[in-house]
Amino acid sequence: MLTGYYDSLGGENTKCLNTFEKYTQDEGENRKIPSWQGPWKCSSMAPPQDCPRQTDGTSCGMFVCCSADCLTGDADIHSFEQKDICDIRREVRRFFLTCN
Repeated sequence: MLTGYYDSLGGENTKCLNTFEKYTQDEGENRKIPSWQGPWKCSSMAPPQDCPRQTDGTSCGMFVCCSADCLTGDADIHSFEQKDICDIRREVRRFFLTCN
């Protein structure tokens, strides 16, 4: 199994990768999913050069959500940037407050 770690600030976090690997292996064992039990290849990777970059220390969650939304849907990864985060936060808040 391959796991890539992208940091919107451009850093590396080996501890996070190791924790994720251990958690996933344990879940694989508990749920009887052999492919989750390892071995894993984990690496920190620099985000693509043209990927949106976080420029503050508080927007990582929004960058994760926006990037995941773009990568799993039909949205362009270039459809947001740091200046859009306040508006995106409001939209996420509105979504959760109106959700049944």
